Amino acid sequence: MLSFAITDGVLPSNEGRGYVVRRVLRRASKFVMNLDIKEPILYKLVQSVVSTMSDSYPELKAKQEHVEQTILNEEESFLLTLERGVIQFEKIIKNSSKIIDGADAFKLYDTYGFPLDLTELMAEEKGMKVDKKGFDEAMQKQKDLAKSSQKFTFDRSNVKWILENDGSHSEFIGYD
Repeated sequence: MLSFAITDGVLPSNEGRGYVVRRVLRRASKFVMNLDIKEPILYKLVQSVVSTMSDSYPELKAKQEHVEQTILNEEESFLLTLERGVIQFEKIIKNSSKIIDGADAFKLYDTYGFPLDLTELMAEEKGMKVDKKGFDEAMQKQKDLAKSSQKFTFDRSNVKWILENDGSHSEFIGYD
């Protein structure tokens, strides 16, 4: 899926189609980590996809290097995020019963770049759940705080305007 999507121009991002690609790649990276593999490996699978499918989809071969590099970059970035986040996740579950507090899940998201679905997946692996309502409340609180701190007012009465033109017009000579 990743090879085809990236070949078609969809890059991992935080919105739209790119977010789907990013989530799939990150979930696959998490499963690789469960196998005690701590280095990027998914990008190496692109070669298999290309050798199997390039007769029918020659664009896969043409963009193979780009696809591999895109996946490698995203894997490397996510592995750093995952490494830091897993440490915090382990601390959180030590102090939790069967439900991870929404505020803690939000802290993983906001501070460590840990998406909620990944926190939920890891919690499920430990027989736990995440307080989604608490997460949503913490997210809304953060959005409201950000919105309130972005209020910008402009008082025109305190602006000194300086005219830097003597009133003459310039002559357009672009076509000459």
